[in-house]
Amino acid sequence: MKRSILIIDDEALFREDLAILLRRAGYDVFTACDAGSGVEESRRLRPDIVLCDLSLPDRSGLEIIGELRTVGPDTAVIMITAFGDMDSALSAFRFGAVDYLLKPVSRDELMRKINGIDQHMKLQEEVSRLRQIINQREKMDPLIGESRSMKSVKEYIRRVAPVDSPVLITGESGTGKEIVAREVHRQSQRSDAPFLALNCGAIPDQLLESELFGHTRGAFTGATDSRKGFFELAGEGTLLLDEIGDMPSSLQAKLLRALEQKEFFPVGSSVALPLCARILSSTNRNLAQLIEQNIFREDLLYRINIIEITVVPLRERLEDIPLLVDFLLQRMSSELRRSAYRVDREVLDAFMRYQWPGNVRQLKNVIERALILGQSDTLKLCDFPPEICGESGASGVGGLFNTNDLREATLGFQKTFIENIIRKCDGNREDAAKCMGINPSTLYRKLSELG
Repeated sequence: MKRSILIIDDEALFREDLAILLRRAGYDVFTACDAGSGVEESRRLRPDIVLCDLSLPDRSGLEIIGELRTVGPDTAVIMITAFGDMDSALSAFRFGAVDYLLKPVSRDELMRKINGIDQHMKLQEEVSRLRQIINQREKMDPLIGESRSMKSVKEYIRRVAPVDSPVLITGESGTGKEIVAREVHRQSQRSDAPFLALNCGAIPDQLLESELFGHTRGAFTGATDSRKGFFELAGEGTLLLDEIGDMPSSLQAKLLRALEQKEFFPVGSSVALPLCARILSSTNRNLAQLIEQNIFREDLLYRINIIEITVVPLRERLEDIPLLVDFLLQRMSSELRRSAYRVDREVLDAFMRYQWPGNVRQLKNVIERALILGQSDTLKLCDFPPEICGESGASGVGGLFNTNDLREATLGFQKTFIENIIRKCDGNREDAAKCMGINPSTLYRKLSELG
C-alpha cells in the first residue's frame, strides 16, 4: 500500500519540486498552499505524512500541528523551516512534530527522513497485526470442558482475576496449570502487560536466583553484562512461578522477602527495585508434605496460597474428552495444514476407558501423532498406540475382532461412566442427566437396559 504525503507550503515551485521527487519514489502526493487549505486537505485525505512549512501566509505552521494530529493521530508531521527559525523548529517537537527539515531542503536528507518514517510505520503496523492475531487467539477459550470441576475452575478464575492476590494453581503434570494462569492474566486488568512463566525446576539452582532477580555486571564469574530478571521483565504484568515446589530452600527466603516487601535486589546490587508484577505459582507436588520434610517453607506457602485453584486430572473429568478431542482436532488440523479430521466413535470410547497418566498433554500428543501418521480423514483405533486403545487397536492392522467382546466392553464402559457421573452428582439422577446432556427419561431407560 502506498503512503500518502501532504505538502503544505506557499512557494509553488518548491512545493511542486518536492511533489515530483516523492511521486517518483512511489508515494501518493497532494499539495496545499496555506494553513487553511492544508487542514481541509488533511481532513479529506487523512495523509500518512505531512510536510508543513513553518511560515505560512495565513497562520503559523506551529499553530496547525495540533489540528493535523487531531484529524489523524497517527499522522507524522515534519516541519520545514529556514535556518534562522531553528528555535521555532525545535518548539515544533513539543507540539507533536516528529522531525524537521531546513531550507534549502537536501533531497537525500528528505528521502532518508521519509523512508525512516515509512519503515517505522511498517513496523508499527506489523506489531499491531501480531497483537490482533494474539488477541484473537487469546479470545478463544483455552479451558475446554463443561464438567463440574472445569466449571468450578472457570468460576474461580472469574472471581480472582480482577484482584492482585497471589494464586496457587495445583494439579498433576499436564493438566493445564499454565493455561489457567494465562487465563487469570487475560481476564485481569493487567492483560495488556506481559505474561511471563519461569519454570523453577528446569533451571540449575545456582542460576535460578539470577533468572528471577537479575544481576549486575561482575556479580559472579561469567557475568560480563548486567541482565534483567523475570521480576523486572514482567513489569506491571503477571509472572508465573511454575513448579515452585522445586525451588531450592536457599532461594525461598529471598522470594518470601520480595513478596512481602514488594521489592527485590538484583544479584550483586545493593539497590532495591520495586516488584510491580502479580505473582502466580503452580506445582504438581504436595507442598504440605514438602513442609513436613523441611523442603518447603511453611511461611512461603501461606504467602503464595491466598487463593488455590486445583485442576483435576483428565481421568476425573472424562465427560470433557469429546470436547477436548474436537478442539484439538480443529486446532492441529489448521496448524498442520490438513483437512478437517474426525474420530471414530470407537476411538472416543477407548479414550474414555483410558486413565491418561499424562493428562491433557498426553491426549494432545497422541492426537498429533495420529494426525501425522493417519491414512484418512477419519482417525481409527489403529492410528493410536495400543496401550491407549487396548487390544482393539490391533484389529485395524490385521488382528482378530470379536464383536461380542466389543459389545460387552462398550456396555461395561457405559455402565461405569454413568455410575461415575451419578456419584459425582451425589446420586441425583436429574443432575447427572443434565451433565451428560440427555433427558432424565433417556437416563432412566439406559439404566434399565444396563440392569
